[in-house]
Amino acid sequence: MSKSRIIKTIISFALAVIVCCGFTNQAKASTNNSHLPEGWKSLGLNELSKEQIEEINNSIQPMAAAPGLSSVQITDLALDENNEIHVEVKVMGTAKSLLVWWDNIQCKENNNETINIVGSDNIIVGAYRYFHTGCYYSEDVSQTVHSVQAQAINAMNPWNTISTSKTFTLP
Repeated sequence: MSKSRIIKTIISFALAVIVCCGFTNQAKASTNNSHLPEGWKSLGLNELSKEQIEEINNSIQPMAAAPGLSSVQITDLALDENNEIHVEVKVMGTAKSLLVWWDNIQCKENNNETINIVGSDNIIVGAYRYFHTGCYYSEDVSQTVHSVQAQAINAMNPWNTISTSKTFTLP
């Protein structure tokens, strides 16, 4: 067997193991209406009603393979225990990568606070993901306007990119 064929076989095997076994992530499943990490509070800028959220969740088919990326929404801003503002992004489906910018500065994802959205039959259909802004909430930043952009690449179809943006005025 040639060296290139051996290398291709090893790579194919490694990819098969990754696809079959997946990877672990420190994520918590959202089982109630509050999808914020423990100890966090919302700035109340979310525009989706409970009925709209239920409608989105009811439209997801059970017993399906991991869904491809279908939507990306900048849903809210949240404060952690130190009053740092985090951008909350709701991703429905499987994103290969998700990038977020706060006033044109790329934000680092807070990987420890991902909240999975679990559909029927315990299938993960999406996630709330949080990004550090580096901005801390205080009277000094009250009434300031900030622009937020998010961009996700579909894991199933990498040529498919979904982008969104939103402007927030801090209370």
